[in-house]
Amino acid sequence: MRISADHRDDIGDAGEHECLSNVLARSAAELADLIQQCAALGGDATQDMQALDWIAQHLEGLSSFLDALAVKAGPGWRLDTTDALDALSLAELAHRLRGGAAPSVTPLMSSGDMELF
Repeated sequence: MRISADHRDDIGDAGEHECLSNVLARSAAELADLIQQCAALGGDATQDMQALDWIAQHLEGLSSFLDALAVKAGPGWRLDTTDALDALSLAELAHRLRGGAAPSVTPLMSSGDMELF
């Protein structure tokens, strides 16, 4: 993976500058926690609702965090995402992350066969 940046001293931002890989690793760890929470759902409906609320709050927080990073990232930053996208097991997600259009109907709203496992 290659990352390059347009190094400028005139950024004028007193914010903390961090290595992009550290930020992304922490984001990935947060998402891994969400996966564990999803896997643990089952049994008590009250606990399920609390877990879903916790997941929703964290997903919203991660979304806002990554959106803020995207706004702050200068146009000179470049990241080769080919290997990371190729590692995704969900083709539709990889397509969207590559910049492809989202389907006109989301999977939750589509009709068809349901596979139980």
